[in-house]
Amino acid sequence: MKVLFLEDILAEAALNAMLVVNKEGTITLANPTAEVLFGYKKGELTGQKIEVLVPECFRAAHVEQRDSFFADPKIRSLGAGRDLFGCKKDGTEVPIEIGLNPIKTAEEIFVLASVIDITERKKIEQKLKDSAKEIAFLNGQLEQYAYITSHDLKEPLRAMYSYAALLEKKYKEKLDKNADDYINFIVGGAKRMESLINDLLEYTHIGSKRKPLTKTDCNKLLETVLKNLKVVISENNAKVACDSLPEIFTDENQISVLFQNLIVNAIKFTKHGSPEINISCKQEGSDWLFAIKDNGIGIPKEQKERIFQIFQRLHTKEEYEGTGIGLAICKKIVDLHGGKIWVESEEGKGSTFYFTLPMIYS
Repeated sequence: MKVLFLEDILAEAALNAMLVVNKEGTITLANPTAEVLFGYKKGELTGQKIEVLVPECFRAAHVEQRDSFFADPKIRSLGAGRDLFGCKKDGTEVPIEIGLNPIKTAEEIFVLASVIDITERKKIEQKLKDSAKEIAFLNGQLEQYAYITSHDLKEPLRAMYSYAALLEKKYKEKLDKNADDYINFIVGGAKRMESLINDLLEYTHIGSKRKPLTKTDCNKLLETVLKNLKVVISENNAKVACDSLPEIFTDENQISVLFQNLIVNAIKFTKHGSPEINISCKQEGSDWLFAIKDNGIGIPKEQKERIFQIFQRLHTKEEYEGTGIGLAICKKIVDLHGGKIWVESEEGKGSTFYFTLPMIYS
């Protein structure tokens, strides 16, 4: 009766390798999938100790682990999140995951072991790791190239801007109207190019030189940011309200830039009336969820993803100044901290920028 009962269980789970082991560690039943997985002929595994399927260097320890299981038999999973290997008949090892399920009969107690071959999964995981390393390397190379190129461009641009400024100072209103316009175009273009290069340097700098995470009081950090923005806030008659913020482990300089960019944007993109900004934070799962709410012009629904891409602008430079890199910098900072950033907005009714930072170090 006992044997038939266990054989029925094995038959129903023919897709998985299944083994039934008694308290002495003897394999009493093995289904065809288990025999194929470990390279044994039909019936060869029956009667052998389960340790023949354990890599030799772990066999002695496995006997103690087996005894421990039978002393406190309960459902267990092995192998998830760590490397676990089974040993084939020819001595080669195969990565596996195991589920253990105690089975009690009238006569004795057994363990039903379900074994999954995860060789293909491991190959895919390794390919993903290799690809991630390659992408990280290429991104690093690209950032370094962008940094060097931007830095090298600054010198000739500075010379061009200096001479254009001299022309503007010496010959403004001394030549014809067209000449004045041409000089203005050169000076304006040089200024915008310098802003783009400076912003690009800042963007690449964020990824290339990270400081160790330190415990940061976000209330004090924000207080410093608001002091730095005192002139901008005053000129625009902006009101900034802030709830109590937590202490978290961050790169303090980067989070300062994050807050500063979001606050400046909230002020800049308020068309009517005084800017009103509210900053809050709450715990959500294993993250801190920050929110920066404004009463600005809002963002079209179809543009909510685009605004976080580098050099993407929704408005002309005549409407709103800027290079279109501020939110890309914000996203990069949040990404580097293991968080997410997004916006909820409605045109004409303001926006709320949300970002998360993990609590794991808090």
